[in-house]
Amino acid sequence: MNKLACRYAIVQFLPYPETGEFANVGVALLCPEAKYFGYRLQTRRIGRVTAFFEDVGRTTYSRALRLFAQELERAAKGLAEVAFAHDDPEAARLAFGRLIHPREAIVRFAPQRVYLAEAPEAALEHLFGHYVDHEFVTREYQENQLEKRIAAMLRTMALNQPFHPQVLGNDEVHARFPFVQGGVGAAEKLIKPFFLAQDEPNRIYDHADPWLQKMRRLRSRNLLPRRVLFTLDGPPASDTKRYHAFDEIRQELMALDFEVTEAEEGVAITRFARS
Repeated sequence: MNKLACRYAIVQFLPYPETGEFANVGVALLCPEAKYFGYRLQTRRIGRVTAFFEDVGRTTYSRALRLFAQELERAAKGLAEVAFAHDDPEAARLAFGRLIHPREAIVRFAPQRVYLAEAPEAALEHLFGHYVDHEFVTREYQENQLEKRIAAMLRTMALNQPFHPQVLGNDEVHARFPFVQGGVGAAEKLIKPFFLAQDEPNRIYDHADPWLQKMRRLRSRNLLPRRVLFTLDGPPASDTKRYHAFDEIRQELMALDFEVTEAEEGVAITRFARS
């Protein structure tokens, strides 16, 4: 199937133009040859946006997006009644250019780009997932980034016994940990980076619960070293629902007699590694 040239522009939420900080909150896409215009706006995972701009409430964000959506609906109607109805791709491109022109507003478009696609609808979903939902940033990716930071920190220490990756457990239950101090069967300490800043409370629980259950089993079978440190990366306290889920997991880890600290607490991690 031949690919069609689609034009798209990312929708940005920029409440403070003075700082230049923005969040990607939507995508609009035009494919004149297919007589297609579509858009998607981030109306579900609002907490991630409002957490980034701590002084901006959900009402402000929701109202701004609602007004912006009305403008997009008017544009869609105009394209359907004029450019698409008269089979005029050039008129569609001109209308799209007028729609995404630079503006002084808290919701605006980034410069347009071109995307070759077989199906415009699928292209819109793909672009939204990439630029807005950040589907490429998996929890494995996030924890890998935490591991890299701690590995760099540990390399700066002159430790008699270095930390290294190791599988702990037995044939019944086991897990790989990136930082274990001590040899096989004689592990003394371990450090487990734990990413708990997923964009919804349920996703925080989904990631944490399997680890909590596995750690309980390992602990009950005496398959863990005496000292275990979880370095946690969680959501901001201002994001009440996500932070409540994060704090619940933190409390459960502490109840299992594990030590916990924030991933950015270099002093605490250093103290644990050297003690």
